[in-house]
Amino acid sequence: MRKTDHFRLLKGEIYTRSKQDVDITCLTGSLWITQPGTGQDIVLSPGESYWAEKGKGKLVVQALCDASLQVSGCRAHGENYQVRTVISSRPGTA
Repeated sequence: MRKTDHFRLLKGEIYTRSKQDVDITCLTGSLWITQPGTGQDIVLSPGESYWAEKGKGKLVVQALCDASLQVSGCRAHGENYQVRTVISSRPGTA
């Protein structure tokens, strides 16, 4: 079954996904994406997309500023994702 989810992330919040074969589209803001096994970091602006392949490791998406994203793909049994807030430990960056 093809599934599309929409998320809003505040600056610094992280979206992770354990299983891939999904298309990540930046709707607003700016997103940083990393995925083990790809050897690259990606920054998406509004309207840009990234295809996250299965078998490449855990997908991590972080909002570089307040952002919204669309995640489209097949929902597999046991699939999970998580959105969490990261609090900077650097002085003056809370």
